[in-house]
Amino acid sequence: MKIEKICDLKRLVEIRDEWKILVDSSSQNCVFLTNEWFCTWFESFGESRQLSVLLFRDQNNRLFGAAPLMETEKDFQFIANHEVSDYCDFIVKQGQEELFYRNFLEFWQKKIKPARRLHLINIREESPTLFLLPQLADKSHFKHTVIETEVAPSLNLPSTYKSYMENLDRKKRHELRRKKRKIESQTGLLHKRVNDARGLGNCIDLFIEMHGKSSSSKQEFWEIKGVERFFRAITALFSTKGWIEINILSLEENLAAMLLNFVYQDEIHFYNIAFNPNYASFSPGIYLFNQSIQQAIEDNLSRADFLRGRERYKYNFGAKERKIMDFTLFKKEMDS
Repeated sequence: MKIEKICDLKRLVEIRDEWKILVDSSSQNCVFLTNEWFCTWFESFGESRQLSVLLFRDQNNRLFGAAPLMETEKDFQFIANHEVSDYCDFIVKQGQEELFYRNFLEFWQKKIKPARRLHLINIREESPTLFLLPQLADKSHFKHTVIETEVAPSLNLPSTYKSYMENLDRKKRHELRRKKRKIESQTGLLHKRVNDARGLGNCIDLFIEMHGKSSSSKQEFWEIKGVERFFRAITALFSTKGWIEINILSLEENLAAMLLNFVYQDEIHFYNIAFNPNYASFSPGIYLFNQSIQQAIEDNLSRADFLRGRERYKYNFGAKERKIMDFTLFKKEMDS
């Protein structure tokens, strides 16, 4: 077995095709674990951080595991942050999880300074990381903590939109239909789905402007260093892969709402919503979520993921909670 440490972004980009094969073989495969996501994140937010990506290869030099890590002044972390990264994890070929985590801990124990902690955010509750890594850590010279930090409601999609509506409880179904009728009764209603590179390039400017104007806290979000650069870069890159779309709703020739989605494998991720407060009474965001769910069903997708957050509207669409955890690993001689 061979372990390669990547400290250079250029090298990380070079293994993009190999990384894709690995992600596709992982039980945790999602758009937030792609090489494209990590490279774009680091280009936008990596200042004052050092890449420390670990690649684990078998005797035939085939990649079976990756630790997408970076080093900060305090600890080692995933290449992620709470602002834009909804999920993160190790990437491991199915069937090789125990081998990967055992070798990862052995490497960590021998090569990493005792004072360096491993602090990992936004791990989905079903991840092998949360049950294999603690088990192996308890048998070694490590301690660990696992803390629930958030939930991410998601929805398993049926084969037809009719079945989806029938599966909603009566009150939620009635409320959804009421809001749909109200906005569709307005003149000049126009819904457009944009997923081509040129169209998305124009739309992301409008999205950023609308999102920032909707509230002071959202304006502060765009003032975080790297955020706007990240959104523009990920939109441009994902548009070449067919992984992103922006749904636009207009009323009376005015923008009412925009919904930015990631479409990856057989899932749709509702990543961010922007709306015009002047049209809030018509629930334009709810309308776009509903239209996107209907389109996802028609496209034979299996899951709609509302991502992190306990907002009530997610549950009104029938979404069920999935816990999101933070994991911290440290040497036993350290003070927890």
